[in-house]
Amino acid sequence: MACSIEALLARNCAPALAGIKPANLFACPRQDVRALLSYRPLLAQKDISVRCLCACKKRFLFLVYRPRLLERRLSQTGAKNCLRAFSYPDHAPLDALLDCLARRVRTEPDFPHEIGLFLGYPLEDVTGFIREKGRNCKYSGHWKVYGDPALAKRLFRAYDRCTQWFCGALERGVPFPRLLQAAPAA
Repeated sequence: MACSIEALLARNCAPALAGIKPANLFACPRQDVRALLSYRPLLAQKDISVRCLCACKKRFLFLVYRPRLLERRLSQTGAKNCLRAFSYPDHAPLDALLDCLARRVRTEPDFPHEIGLFLGYPLEDVTGFIREKGRNCKYSGHWKVYGDPALAKRLFRAYDRCTQWFCGALERGVPFPRLLQAAPAA
C-alpha cells in the first residue's frame, strides 16, 4: 500500500504530475508536511515543483506545478490581462507571480478566484466566475463552467481518468517513483 503522502499526491495532483494540467492545489495535513517536502527532489527530476501558498493550524496549502507549463499558460495574453486586473506584476518571472498569488491567498478576505488561471482552467471560465460571482454557470464539475461545457467535460473526464490511473496503480503496489517515470516531462 502506498504511503499517505503518495496517496494524497495521487488523489489531489495526478493531472499535474502527469503533465496534462499545469498545477493542482493540495491541502497537506501539518503532520505530513515534512514527508511531502522530502519528495521535492524526486518531483524535481520530472520538472515538478511544490510551493506553499499558505498555512493554518491544521494544514498547509501547496501548489504542485510544472513550471514550464505554468509559465506558458500565464504568458498568454488573456491570462496576463486578467492577472493585471488583480495587480499582478507585468512581465514578471513565474516566481514573482507565485509570490503575488501566495500573498493574495493569505491576505484577501475571499479566496482569489484568478487562481483558476494557475490551475489551468479555461480563461472564459475564470473570468465568467469572477464576473458572475459564482452564479449562472452553464455546468459545474471540477470548476464552474461559463465557456464551453463540452470542452470542460472532456477535461474533467481526462483529469478523473488520470487520477484513477495514478491511485489504482499505487493500490496495486506500483512504486510512486515508477509512476512519475511513466509521466511525461512537460
